[in-house]
Amino acid sequence: MGIRKIAREVNDTSKTPTPETPLQRYGRVTGIRGGGLYDALVMDEALDSAPRTALLQLPSKFKKVIFVKLGSYILAELYPDAATKVHGDILCVVRPEHLKLLKAENRWPAILEPAKEEDDDDEDSEAHESGHDSDGDSMPDIFVNRNRMHVEEQSEDEED
Repeated sequence: MGIRKIAREVNDTSKTPTPETPLQRYGRVTGIRGGGLYDALVMDEALDSAPRTALLQLPSKFKKVIFVKLGSYILAELYPDAATKVHGDILCVVRPEHLKLLKAENRWPAILEPAKEEDDDDEDSEAHESGHDSDGDSMPDIFVNRNRMHVEEQSEDEED
């Protein structure tokens, strides 16, 4: 199978990724180890239980086709008996439109959603709605390059 055919198959948004076997489960990427290895929170058999951490690999045919970011939602197939450190393979990345559809049909486990800090979000949204920051200045935060040493210069008038 050529890379173009694989890319066409992966980018096909017409079918929603759903688990077809008992070993296929939804998960969320929590760490990237490199070399096609990813740490992920994967659902257990029971949907009510807490997810467990598993080391998953991206199959070599997807290496330059699928790009998995930190926090991405995935569909993974776990190995029945993991004799190595790797617990399974990543089958596909769940796209936002598929995620919306799965949530609407109540087939998405809510426990995979990252915890949101509501207090900080409320303050930020109020500041953006009013048109200015809570500090009182209307200037946006300026990017600070942390790779350069910051030296404060003092004039001679301030020293005297």
